[in-house]
Amino acid sequence: MKRAGVVLFSSLALSFCGTSVQSADSERGPKEAPYRYSPANFFHSPLRPSVLAVFPLVGKAVKVPLPFDPGYVAFSPDGKSLYATAALDPTKPSDARTGLLKIEFNPTRVSNVPGSLEFVIFSVAVSGREDKLVISGRRLENGGPSCGVFELNLSDGDARQIFRSQDCDYLSAWNDLNLSPDGERALALHNRRLELLDLVTGTSRPIGPPEFRTGAWAPNGKWIAALDNSRPSQLFLIDPNNLSLRRRLGGTDGGVHWSPDSRYLLLFRNQLLCWFYSYTIETLEISTGKRSVIPNSRCSIQGGASGWVDRANVR
Repeated sequence: MKRAGVVLFSSLALSFCGTSVQSADSERGPKEAPYRYSPANFFHSPLRPSVLAVFPLVGKAVKVPLPFDPGYVAFSPDGKSLYATAALDPTKPSDARTGLLKIEFNPTRVSNVPGSLEFVIFSVAVSGREDKLVISGRRLENGGPSCGVFELNLSDGDARQIFRSQDCDYLSAWNDLNLSPDGERALALHNRRLELLDLVTGTSRPIGPPEFRTGAWAPNGKWIAALDNSRPSQLFLIDPNNLSLRRRLGGTDGGVHWSPDSRYLLLFRNQLLCWFYSYTIETLEISTGKRSVIPNSRCSIQGGASGWVDRANVR
């Protein structure tokens, strides 16, 4: 696929059907149907074409073909698009692949993200208004590479560096970036601990104790959902304006992705009879604390990028 321009693809016709009855910690999805948003997962495999697996809370799972084979994938906060590193090229080493592409659906189209070709990207987060990106990675400049955290303006492709790293190693980078709704703060895993980054002042502080390994900001701004380092991980809701105010929501095997309306968290459950390193999607309703397994996701998650998609835009 060429990096320049916009490529149009045929519309994908998807149908959702089926009903469900819910019980406590049930093996079935919530009663309401149809819910506007659906959990989704992308897992790269060299053995099969790239697809986005979509798991409606009620109804059948579907697989949406992706127009190219991406590397890193991030979901937009509104569930209407994906941002992905450029198509994998086996002739180039991973640290030589630059750029970011935006994938929109209905109809499917791909476009270059302005200003992103300057970057080797380790992690990226999209603002709620999709007017900017925050990138962790390496910026290729005439005087040599510059590494750290950058803010990229999507209207004109201009970028500014916010945090600087002395070396460009992935392990010392700010990973698992996640933006606050106003775009002024971010969460990132740095030096094996979760940090709160102030993008206005360029300062940071750790979130703990305990030590957390990942976190996500609710789209309504009320909570940060974070997983600690215990096994299984404990899930906490943290007040972003007072980090000492917390609500504990029990254990999980991974995940922590907010639905665009802040109603649910997408979590992973490691169930019996699933093959090695395979998971099932579990939703947690924030208002009630009730957990529900998505039946058609059973043993279907093998890592990769997860998030939520707006079903109206994926059909």
